[in-house]
Amino acid sequence: MSAEAGDVAQVDEEPTVKLPPGLARAILFEHFSEHCAGWADQPHPTLRGETPRKIAATANGRAQVEALICDMEHQARGTPVAEACDFERLRSDLGLVASGARDKAGDFDRFWR
Repeated sequence: MSAEAGDVAQVDEEPTVKLPPGLARAILFEHFSEHCAGWADQPHPTLRGETPRKIAATANGRAQVEALICDMEHQARGTPVAEACDFERLRSDLGLVASGARDKAGDFDRFWR
């Protein structure tokens, strides 16, 4: 059958190749791990295009970055991101207080009101 002018190509909704679940999970884990590892040095729109590392250099900035990390943790719950991202290491790398040394519930409540 030849294509007529104005015909729109059909797009298959299903992927052409299906990956085994273990491989797909490993690929996602690696992607999310790399994203989280580089997050501190990527410009962020919420921080007016500055990097979390630069903003975390001030006390007020640390509070902003901590709020973003709390938001990421909240959004990641129950997803592969929660497993792939080491949020405590991220905090440590940015000079933020580890959750074990602060009232985590209090911080969470403060940022989600």
